[in-house]
Amino acid sequence: MKDKINDIITRLQDLVEDKANLRLIVKEGTRLKIRNRRLQTSKVDVSSIVGREGEKGVGLSVIGG
Repeated sequence: MKDKINDIITRLQDLVEDKANLRLIVKEGTRLKIRNRRLQTSKVDVSSIVGREGEKGVGLSVIGG
């Protein structure tokens, strides 16, 4: 158990060193803004799917359309 803890500590120290070497910073409280929400939905507009009819049927059945 002690060896596992030491391995974890070593890996964490390596990550801290890598972060410093790469000049990475942690920004608190910032979030990415979603620019085009329409393209990020799980709802599928069946009329917008283009392709061979057989493959469309298989694809639609997989995604539940």
